[in-house]
Amino acid sequence: MNLSLHEKLSQAVKSERKITAEILKLINEVESSRLHLQMGYGSLFEYLTKAQGYSESSAQRRIGSARLLKQTPTIQEKLESGDLNLTQVALAQSAFSQAQKIAYVDPGKKQEILDQIQGETQLNTRRILQEAFPEVKLNSEKVVLKPKGKTIISFEVTEEELQLIEQAKALLGHSCPGQKTKDVVLKLCQKFIQSRTNPRVKSSSGNEVASVRSEQKPPETSFKISKARKPISASLRRQVFNKAQYQCEYQNTKTEQRCGCKTFLEIEHIQPVAFGGTSDAENFKNSLSAAQPAYG
Repeated sequence: MNLSLHEKLSQAVKSERKITAEILKLINEVESSRLHLQMGYGSLFEYLTKAQGYSESSAQRRIGSARLLKQTPTIQEKLESGDLNLTQVALAQSAFSQAQKIAYVDPGKKQEILDQIQGETQLNTRRILQEAFPEVKLNSEKVVLKPKGKTIISFEVTEEELQLIEQAKALLGHSCPGQKTKDVVLKLCQKFIQSRTNPRVKSSSGNEVASVRSEQKPPETSFKISKARKPISASLRRQVFNKAQYQCEYQNTKTEQRCGCKTFLEIEHIQPVAFGGTSDAENFKNSLSAAQPAYG
């Protein structure tokens, strides 16, 4: 029996655990100092995957574990001893983070749960966390790789989350006429990435605006351009949409039938500004241009 080999491996495993805990501390230092942003990476996740070569799942586990280590330093000793592993800590951080959005989770409860999952399998760890926080979702997403570069992604949503998806479908009706959930998700991803990657410059008022490069000069006009009205804010737009439950408010004057369409929605003034109308939420309604001839 080669006991020396066993001892060498055991010593290497201990060193690996200690190094892992040290890496988590360094990840926290990188995030605190914003080093990843200074180096041109848009997020800590991008920095770990591109600059350090971690896989997506490995990077995500280390980010979650590092943040929990920052909140609960006592887990460093548990990681080094092997009482807790990286997957358990990442799962615990995910559960704590989700639960924190619903109600405050005090440090004492976190420590109690961390003590409960020590030495447990991944399956039992999930069970303990799910029992402690029934409202959170653990492993609710499933990814299946298919031939020819195809991938199937499935996940569970609550009734409230489904309503959010339906509202997004209605608001993106212009650019996603097919109304498939996949199209809506991809469109939102494109918009989010564009908002994070487009360069921004300071306007004359001091506010940040997206920079626009154009070689064309604006056409010269012989008439005086009046001062533009203040654009409708996103919060006001949401208020108008919510008021009508994301439905077109046009009503047939004869049958009194309401359009009720949920796609291609716009908002417009009930009483035009030119005739004394205000830009308050009460003076706006949801409309669908195609419905005006039939319902206006």
